[in-house]
Order: sequence, then structure tokens, then C-alpha cells
Amino acid sequence: MKYFLIIVLAIVSTTISFSKNIDGFKMGKFSDEEIKLIKYIADSTAGAVILYNYGNISFIYNDTKSGFEIEMVRKVRIKILDNSALDKANIKLVLYKNENDEESISKIKASSWNLINNKLVETEMTKSSIFKKEIDEKHNSINFALPNVKVGSILEYEYVFKSPFIYELPTWTFQYDIPVKVSHFTLSVPEIFSYRSSVKGYLQLPTPLRDSRKETANYMITKNTEMYNGSTSIGNNTTTGTFEFNVDEVTWIMKDIPSIEEEPYVSTLDNYISQINHELILLNIQIHPKIFF
Repeated sequence: MKYFLIIVLAIVSTTISFSKNIDGFKMGKFSDEEIKLIKYIADSTAGAVILYNYGNISFIYNDTKSGFEIEMVRKVRIKILDNSALDKANIKLVLYKNENDEESISKIKASSWNLINNKLVETEMTKSSIFKKEIDEKHNSINFALPNVKVGSILEYEYVFKSPFIYELPTWTFQYDIPVKVSHFTLSVPEIFSYRSSVKGYLQLPTPLRDSRKETANYMITKNTEMYNGSTSIGNNTTTGTFEFNVDEVTWIMKDIPSIEEEPYVSTLDNYISQINHELILLNIQIHPKIFF
């Protein structure tokens, strides 16, 4: 007897999490301070500053692949303060792959904004500026460059990252080689998965905001029975239903983060960059065994 499981609808939240728009950030909407900024007071030597770095990781069900995958929505805003930082308009996103599957990037949008005659003018990036490159047998990259970038430009880009490799979540980096005004990272994990967190760097992370909610998903189980008595007959029996589970959400909001630069005698800078990692330690299939077996 063979059993095949298909969840036919993506998970739908029954409540709206409070932290996703906790500080009112919206792409394309700028404060007067951001528009007029010519020097970052916290670091007057900075050639650019990340005004806002947003990431939201959640889990979705992929009907095609019949399994959960990671989805991260990413949004970034950068202000260019001098010519030394014009290269911040060149973006490279590294993706992992193996012989069976690979990470992906979609829904890329990017624009530069410049103040012309006291009016903000947007220059949108075209799709022709986006290209995929193979780095090696285990990695690809997505590359793009924002247009019309000059001193005083505000750069914005956003994308959706997806990964079938649930054993390790994308690293969230709070600190870069230029200062960061606000870093906002939200992680929503269904109770089916348990992850261990590990923190690197010398900066103390803020106390996270925590929330929980109920989510529901519809499933369909198709049982295909094969019987062999001289001839073969196949019987199909389909069962549908709904299961409910808890989702724990954690949000870190860190502000006024200093830049980090390579120092003499520091062999591995990565160990000093403030970041957080999550590694899968338990798959709690006993919580809803009927959707796994």
C-alpha cells in the first residue's frame, strides 16, 4: 500500500502579527531627514549609510515540491554620502545549490532616488540589469546594479528569497562595512520546527519582541492502493481536512549600528561581525503526524 500526501493550500494566518510594520517603514516613502542627509553624524567618515535593513523569514508550503520551504522578504534603503561608496549600487546575492535543488531569488525591484529642483525623482532599474551567474558547482549568484547613482542618491531594493534547505536559515547580519541606522529582522517559525540560535560579534543584541499566533492549513491525502492477484487493480481514496498549529514570532530591532572594518592581525572578520544564525535541531512531526504519514 502506498500513500501520497499533498497539502493543497498554502498556510493562511488567522491573525496579523504586530511586528511586521512596527515602525511604519514603507518603500518609496522618505523622511525629510533622509532626503536632506549629507553627513551621518554618528560616523562622519562614512561614505554611505544603510538607513533601513529589513528581513522577514517565514515558512510556506510548496505544492509542487510537496514540502515546506523558507521564504525571506528583504528590503534595503541606502543613502550615498560620497563617491567612495558608489559601489554600494552593485548588488550580489549568493545562492546555494546541490544536485537536487537550489535557492532562488524573485520579485526583484530596485530604484535610485535623486533630489532634482527640490523634487525627488525616481529611476527604476530595468530587468535587463539583472543577471544570474554560476560561481561554482555549489553556488550561483544574482547580480544587479541600480541606475543613475550619485552622491546624495537614496537607493532602495527588495526581493524574495526562497530555499528548500530548512536545516539552516539564512544568516541575518546586523553589521556591515558602513553604518546601519535601523536593522529590523523578524523570524516566524511553526511549532513543527525547532531551531537553535547562535550569535556572533561583539555588539549586544537588543531584547527581542515576541509574539505567537495560530495558523491553519488545508491538506489532502490521496491513498493509492495497489493489489496484485494475477492482475493489477488500483483504488484511490482521498481525504481532506484542516490542521491548526502554533507559530512563534521573534523580532529584533537594532539601531545606530557602527560599521566594522578589517583590522590588522584579525584572521577571520566574520567572527566579529554582529549576526545571528539558526540551525534546525528537531522536526516535531509527532505534533501533526497525519500530515507527514
